[in-house]
Amino acid sequence: PDEAGPDWFRDSVGMVLPAGDPALPPVIRRWGIGHVCLPASLPPGTPEFTALLTGARDQGLHVLAELTPPDEHTPHAELLGRARDLLEEPVDGLRLTGDTDDWPPPLLGRLRHLLAAYPRATVITTGTAPFGAGHVRLGPPPDPGTDVDTEPGTAVDLRPGTTVDAPSEPHAAPTSRPYRGWALPDGLPYPRAALLLALPGCHEVPAAALFAPGQEPSPLRPLLAARAGQLALRHGRVERVPTGIAGVAGIRRDHAGQTVLCVTSTVGVPVTARV
Repeated sequence: PDEAGPDWFRDSVGMVLPAGDPALPPVIRRWGIGHVCLPASLPPGTPEFTALLTGARDQGLHVLAELTPPDEHTPHAELLGRARDLLEEPVDGLRLTGDTDDWPPPLLGRLRHLLAAYPRATVITTGTAPFGAGHVRLGPPPDPGTDVDTEPGTAVDLRPGTTVDAPSEPHAAPTSRPYRGWALPDGLPYPRAALLLALPGCHEVPAAALFAPGQEPSPLRPLLAARAGQLALRHGRVERVPTGIAGVAGIRRDHAGQTVLCVTSTVGVPVTARV
């Protein structure tokens, strides 16, 4: 699959609207969200589905629709019919939940055949089963300790198309491997989530990243907005910067003459770091 995905997706961070209360905030784009995914709990063509789709379009958002794997009692034809109805709405594509490697192979074959009739549709999965040029596979988030660089002060290029492997020998040059997009897991402590958002490749955040329990604004919301407004946080080079303090991580991002320094502390008490 094309890991960079369609043009609109490459700079977009999305959010899956919660199934229980799939409301669309009126200013969600200001928070760094470029696309939303309508939950599978909303059948296509219903007033609720149409209202959310229209509202998202009015805000300039791209829209995906969630497609869940069938259980043993769901005929494959029923799921394929739902996929066709979703693509006819029209939405920008489908988000297949669960590992598609576990979906029935005959169903995947028929779904690929259906998607061939919609060549501009994006398909988001977490499995390796291929779905053509519009397929984007979201993997787990990177490990800031091993996926950034091998030693503090070493800059590497993590633009779409490249990332790095740790060298097998001291002072060996990093080697390239395919860039992978990733989704921010739900329930992460704030410092961990903040550190991950300093790295490239995030294309999806949980609803809790915008709304904390009780529907209070999440502290991650301004970070997502800042990420959307800073090219250096979405593209280019990444450098792990030493801070001299255990539990305090420094990440420097550079792109087109713009530099952003991200410092995250998990110490739990005020500390002074010099970077």
